[in-house]
Amino acid sequence: MFSTHVSDIVLVVIKPDHPRFGQLAACLSHDWREDGQLQAKFADGTMELFYDGEAGGAPRITEAWRFKREDQDLILKVLFRLHSVQGQLQKLATTVNDLTLPHDIRYMAKLEFDRVAVLPEWLQK
Repeated sequence: MFSTHVSDIVLVVIKPDHPRFGQLAACLSHDWREDGQLQAKFADGTMELFYDGEAGGAPRITEAWRFKREDQDLILKVLFRLHSVQGQLQKLATTVNDLTLPHDIRYMAKLEFDRVAVLPEWLQK
């Protein structure tokens, strides 16, 4: 994805407790070298920051997923099913954010969060 210009990236908000869950935004910038912040601009002109979930250190949920603008069919498939898995994503996010749990459990919950949100097997076909 790093070879794709930022103007060709569309974001889908997948953070389950965010008011813009399931919404699309244009990606204005991606600070992938530091902490993985994505600057998003929504259709109403509002701008917000999200994390890509790939920064090193402690596991952090992916708040917005990046798609190439040309992958419209894939984006629509993700949007279509996202609300049906919102409860499951919330449970996984709670596990990822629980600092009393061991790192490995939190990391595995983060991987499962990403898989449930946007990477089910039927999408990869």
